[in-house]
Amino acid sequence: MRLTGLVLTDKQPREIPNKQCEDDVPHSALQLLVSLLQIYSFIVLARVVMSWIPNLSPTNQIVQVLYGLTEPVLEPVRRIIPPLGMMDISPVVVFVALRILQGVLLRAAAGM
Repeated sequence: MRLTGLVLTDKQPREIPNKQCEDDVPHSALQLLVSLLQIYSFIVLARVVMSWIPNLSPTNQIVQVLYGLTEPVLEPVRRIIPPLGMMDISPVVVFVALRILQGVLLRAAAGM
């Protein structure tokens, strides 16, 4: 047996076809979008956790970055679904929407 390229064979070496083609570009783009949505989910989660920290200065640079990244998405959701008592459920709505969007993109990528 000989190891040729990535194919273990007991015969003569053979060429491994290059499966990279133009059809992989949309698939890769969808995978990138899914990854970016996952990262954004973590950013929203960080914002939620940060809101539980008492006496956190709004002038803190991390606070400002997290608010700057999340408020453009959370604020419109907050207008549609007002807080329930003292609980703001807009992050939950955003998490669900992000998860649904990720599922749709993953199904679209799998169908390619």
